[in-house]
This record gives sequence, structure tokens and C-alpha cells, in this order.
Amino acid sequence: MALPKIFECRPDATGRIRFDDVPVRGKLYLVTSGAGLGEAQWRNAPETIDQPIQLVDQPIDLAISKESPLSGRVLSPDGKPVAGIKIAARLTISRSFPVFYLSTFRAVTNENGEFTIHSLPQAEFVLSIDDPKHRWTIRPLENLLVQTGEPQSMTLDLETGVLVSGHILDAEGNPVAGAGFSAIADSQNGPDLGGDLTDAKGRYQFRIPAGKARLYFNSLPDGFVYPDPQIVEALDIEPGQADIQNMDFTVRRKSD
Repeated sequence: MALPKIFECRPDATGRIRFDDVPVRGKLYLVTSGAGLGEAQWRNAPETIDQPIQLVDQPIDLAISKESPLSGRVLSPDGKPVAGIKIAARLTISRSFPVFYLSTFRAVTNENGEFTIHSLPQAEFVLSIDDPKHRWTIRPLENLLVQTGEPQSMTLDLETGVLVSGHILDAEGNPVAGAGFSAIADSQNGPDLGGDLTDAKGRYQFRIPAGKARLYFNSLPDGFVYPDPQIVEALDIEPGQADIQNMDFTVRRKSD
């Protein structure tokens, strides 16, 4: 269970840190980074569930290495640079690199479509984009790895994808507003592909890239029951296929 807030402090001139206001028991995660440095993490949680949680009664060492900056360009389907695209690199659990907290590192493309993400540690991550204007998309890149202190560059070619739209209704055919409906990739990490919150008419729409996707409800208004199973549709999108319209779903009220 997460703490209700984040406790913060800065190291002194000798690099020492001290927290005086955190509980002495329970899971504790420390995350730190600095200019030109990759994020470092520590936790007191045991490696297996049958081991007790360690009490924090000894000094903690956080070894910080040089950052592994990731830069690149984002191009539209016709090969032109795109400004204002949001780039996110989210850490993933890996057996090769100790990752305890799945931090996300972000950047936004400039007028030349260029971006640079800083503070990345040597760890595996998923790279995804968000087009605020909802014009294009791209399938998230999974299991990426950058080496410590070695800059890496890439080009991200956006695609138009397929626009998926429809309505979320109750059992009587009334629109359900405020329902969160999303798509995730059919892969081990299951990164987000797109999503929307239904409007007053129960309508949703979002754009997803080519490939396999699973649709599910990530949130429902009070009084509604999540479908079982929660994955309500599986899609296999072909490049250049037509948009998918009128994909309607019904959700039950608890009183039903």
C-alpha cells in the first residue's frame, strides 16, 4: 500500500540524506536523480513474499551513474517533422536491471520534431507517444535499453492508425457518461495504445496503431459493475484498414 504522500529531501555537501518523518515499518522506496545523472532506486521490500520487510535501521547507499540520454526525431506519415508530440519512457520490470518504482521520463518535440529524454538509468523501458491533436499514433516500443553514459538516437515514424469509436450504454440503452475506455497492446508489458472518457452521449473515440490490441474499461462511474472478464474486445488492426465505428458496449448497474 502506497504512502499518502511523497517525502522529499536534498543531500548535503557530503551526499548524506536524512528523513525524519517516514514510518519505521512498511514498504519504503527511495528514488533520486540529478542533472546529468541517471535515476537511482532503493527499496526495503524483500525479494520473496515469505521474507519479512526490513526495518530501516542502517545507512542507505544510492549509487548514481551517468544518465543515458535518449534523443531522436518524430516524423509524420509523409516524413515531415512534427512539433508538440509528447514522448514518454516508462521503466519496466526486468531480471537484468533492478527496478522497483516504474518511473516515467518525458519530453516534447520542438519545431524540428526533435526530442531528448534525460535522467534515464541503464534499465529497460517502454517508449510511447501522445499526439495532443489526435492525428497520429505509433505502437509503443518495448524492452528498449540504453547503455550508461552512452547517448542513443532514434527516429519515430508516426502512422495514421485506425479510429475506434462507439457508445457505452446501460441495460436500458441510456448513455453512460464518464466511463474510461482504453486499448492496450497484446504483449507482456501491455502498454497503453489509446483511450477516451465517454461524453454526455456515452460516446468515445481514440486512435490505435496497427497490430493486436485489447479493449477494456479502466474506470466506470459509481453504481456500475466492471465486466467479467474485463477485456471486452480483441482487435488485430491491419495497416491502412478502415476506421471502426459503432462499436457499442453495455455495462450493468449494481442494482441490476
